[in-house]
Amino acid sequence: MHHTTLLLASTGGSTTSTVLALLLLLLPFLAPVVLVGTLVVLLVRLVRAAGNLRSLLTPGTLLLVAVAGAAASTGAFGIGMASGFYLLDPDDFCASHGFAAQRVVTHAFPVSARCVDGPVEGELVPGWVNPTVLLGAFTAVLGLSGAAGLVARRRLPVH
Repeated sequence: MHHTTLLLASTGGSTTSTVLALLLLLLPFLAPVVLVGTLVVLLVRLVRAAGNLRSLLTPGTLLLVAVAGAAASTGAFGIGMASGFYLLDPDDFCASHGFAAQRVVTHAFPVSARCVDGPVEGELVPGWVNPTVLLGAFTAVLGLSGAAGLVARRRLPVH
């Protein structure tokens, strides 16, 4: 990892871009840890609720749902982006994935990395990545919205 930092810094990248690049490289490894930890806490809350599901409807639980969604989304995004990360020549990289192509074309959203040789293309990003990114982001927004709604509702005066 130290070598990567030096490599990024030596290419004229700022400290911020170096940190962002390292974060992107670590996402596929950190996101599953956050996701599993969050799901364990949610499972413990579910078991403690002992059939009283209404007691689960709290801002804290909804924030945990949002964190789980965000972790799933960012982890899938990181895996997808890493699918098109290569240090080899593009033709060697594509050949190592079974495609005869001369260049790699990448897109951040939808996450895509394709080996392209004229009309022939080969997608390197697994098919589950983009649906997971979208579903995780949707879950995160729903969880945050629900938590904010519950907090706002509790602050309203009762008439």
